Amino acid sequence: MGLRPRSRKAGTGAVVGLLAAAATMTMAVATPANASSATRLAAPPPSTSPAPERVVFTPGGTVDCPSGRACAGVPVASGGGYVFQFYKYGRYRLNYFLGTGPVYNNQTDRAAMRFYDRNGVQVKNGCLPPKVHRQINWDPIWYIGLTQTPC
Repeated sequence: MGLRPRSRKAGTGAVVGLLAAAATMTMAVATPANASSATRLAAPPPSTSPAPERVVFTPGGTVDCPSGRACAGVPVASGGGYVFQFYKYGRYRLNYFLGTGPVYNNQTDRAAMRFYDRNGVQVKNGCLPPKVHRQINWDPIWYIGLTQTPC
């Protein structure tokens, strides 16, 4: 399916909660009851290219998004999730970012966090200004970009 390997099996989606607290994300995964164990565990761990500054796995706990970073949470069906902390400007290719997860742009000044589709086109409402967080459906997102250009 193009540049990014993905699993489209039923039941791989998950829901991740985001606390409203300043720069704190909480991963809470819910897996559909009708998904088999094999289906829920089929996808490899998410990754990016190039690598982010830091990746933290949280088995259901809270992970901070440090100042100056942009963070993206990716749930895993077995519980918990990964939080990717991006620091350097540039475009990051996403691998196995599936389901719905929190994003938080905790960068300084007017730096933006942007989301692009498989063709490298910014998606509708795909720009997050600093100090803003929300939930995002990862399925159509293939790249994250950190830019100095404001939204």
